[in-house]
Amino acid sequence: MDETKKIVLDTNVIISGFGWKGNPHRILAKIMKGKFNWVISEKQLDEVKRVVQYPHLKFTEKHREDLFAMISKAATVIPIKTRTEIITEDPSDNMLLDIALAAEAEYLISGDKHLLKIKKIGKTHILKPAAFLKETLP
Repeated sequence: MDETKKIVLDTNVIISGFGWKGNPHRILAKIMKGKFNWVISEKQLDEVKRVVQYPHLKFTEKHREDLFAMISKAATVIPIKTRTEIITEDPSDNMLLDIALAAEAEYLISGDKHLLKIKKIGKTHILKPAAFLKETLP
């Protein structure tokens, strides 16, 4: 697994990929096949737990259980050592930069404009799901 690229998924990519078809779903499928090493933090897990409760998503309890079973199987939870304060417009987005830096991830996949405008932090390229798939498809 050491040779697989480390990636960080924005919470919206996780939720979208699990709940619907499309590029985020394709990314999760590749992760489940071992194509990428997905890294996540405890803080982001807490965020996912909160977001899946949103009524408009209409996730059932079974759906939420399946999501967390997939995360526990496919993602590596890493400790966060440093806190960045780069994004001031939406400070909660900094959590994803913290994960990317701590993991030395190759990619952070997000649709968030605040993250996308950074383009790169450390060795981590920040891309939309479609651009990530285009860049990493063989």
